[in-house]
Amino acid sequence: MPRSGFQAGHRAGAHLRFQIGFSRDTGVPPVPAPRSPGIPPAPRSTGILPVLGGMGKASGPYPWDLNREQTAANSSPDRAHVQPQPTHAAATAIAILFALLFLTASARAYTPAAGYQKAGQSFPASAIAVAPDGKVAVGSDNFVSGGASIKVYSSLAAVGGSPLYTITDPTFKAIAGIEFSDSSTLYFGENADRDTAFKAILPGSPGAVTATALAPDGSVPNIADVTVKSGVVYATAANGLNASSQPFNKLYRFEANNTVTAVISNFGTGYIGGAVTDSAGNFLITDTGPFGSPGIVRRFDASFNPIDAINLAAGNGSGAVDLALDSEGDLFVSTGNTLTQVKFPGGVPTAGEFGTFNPDVFPFPTFLAFTGSHFEPFNGDGKLIVSGFTDEAGGAGAFVIQTPEPGTLCLAAGSMLVLLQRRWGRHSCLP
Repeated sequence: MPRSGFQAGHRAGAHLRFQIGFSRDTGVPPVPAPRSPGIPPAPRSTGILPVLGGMGKASGPYPWDLNREQTAANSSPDRAHVQPQPTHAAATAIAILFALLFLTASARAYTPAAGYQKAGQSFPASAIAVAPDGKVAVGSDNFVSGGASIKVYSSLAAVGGSPLYTITDPTFKAIAGIEFSDSSTLYFGENADRDTAFKAILPGSPGAVTATALAPDGSVPNIADVTVKSGVVYATAANGLNASSQPFNKLYRFEANNTVTAVISNFGTGYIGGAVTDSAGNFLITDTGPFGSPGIVRRFDASFNPIDAINLAAGNGSGAVDLALDSEGDLFVSTGNTLTQVKFPGGVPTAGEFGTFNPDVFPFPTFLAFTGSHFEPFNGDGKLIVSGFTDEAGGAGAFVIQTPEPGTLCLAAGSMLVLLQRRWGRHSCLP
C-alpha cells in the first residue's frame, strides 16, 4: 500500500507529504499533521526503532483507592466501624481489571485496543506481506542510491535473521506494496523511478531472486499498491486530483501482453492507496479524502461498479493509507494517528478505533498484513503487522499486534489477586 507521503512519496511528490506533515523536497515547508480530536499527544520519547518494543507505565489516579481507611466511622457515634467486605466475584473482577490495565498500558509507539497487546518484536520495514504458508516478505526502501530490497523469511519469528530469499535491483528505490498470490509467487510495485509492478518466483533453494516487470516503466504513474485476484494483478495509482480539482486516481489491471488497462478511473476525493479483495471478490480501496478529513474505504464489485464508501470517522484518525482483512473478514485500516477496525455485522460496515499511535515516535503507519486463524479480544493466534515511517528522513519500522498470551494474563491476574488478598487481610473473602 502507499508508503510515506501520503506515502512519503508515492513519489507522487509533495502533495502527499502534506497529508502527514512530511516534506522531503528541499524548500517545501512541512504542514503539521492533524491530531485526532480528543486524543492527547503521547509523551515524547527519545530514539525511534529501539522503543518500538517498549511499554510505558500505567499510572493513577484509579477510580478507587485500596489504601483508604473508613475513618468517618470512628468519629461518628451513630455508625458502626465496618470494613468493606468485597465478594469473591468482585475481588476477582477487580484483579482481572488491574491485569487488563497492565496488559493494555500505553506503548511508546502504539497504545492498543482493549483485549490486544503490542508484542515485543519489532524490525526495520517499509512494506510487509505474509504468504499462505507463513513466509514473511519485508521491504526496505533506499531513496537515495537505489537498491531497495525485499527479503523473504520462513516465518514472522524468523524476521531479522537470515532470509531465505532476497529480491533487489539497483533501479529499485521505493517498494509500493507487496502481495503473495501463493507461497512461491509474489508481486510488488516500485514507485520512485520505475512506476510499474514486478513478479518474483521463489525457487526451491534459498538465494537471490530476480524480479520481472509486468509492464514497461511508467505504466502506472504514482503506483501505490498491488493486489492479486484469481491470478490477475491490479495496481492503484495515487494521482489525487487534477488541475481542475477533479479526481484522477485509477485502478489498473496488468494484461498478459505486458500492457495495463484502467478498470476504474477518476474516483476518490483525495489520494487512493491500499487495495485488497474480499471473499466475495469485491475490491476495497483506501481514499485519504480531503486534507485533514477522516479517511474512506471505497468498495467496488467484481465488475468494478461502486458498492459504497465506508466513512472511517469513528476511527478517530485522518486519511487512510493501507488496509488488511483478518481471517474473520474484519477490516483494519491505517488512519494517521490511529488504526481503524471495520466490522460488518449483518453486512453493514461499522467502524471503530483500534488503538492510537504516538506521532513523535511512529508518525506515519503505512502497510498492514495479517497472519493467523483467529483475532478477537483476548482470544486468538492472529497477529496484525504494522509497518510505517518513523521519521521524515526515511526511517522505517514494523511491530506486531496480538492478543495477550494466556500465560501473561494469568500471571498478571494472579499477581493482582495476591496484592488484593494482602490488602484486605483477614477481612478478605479471597481463599
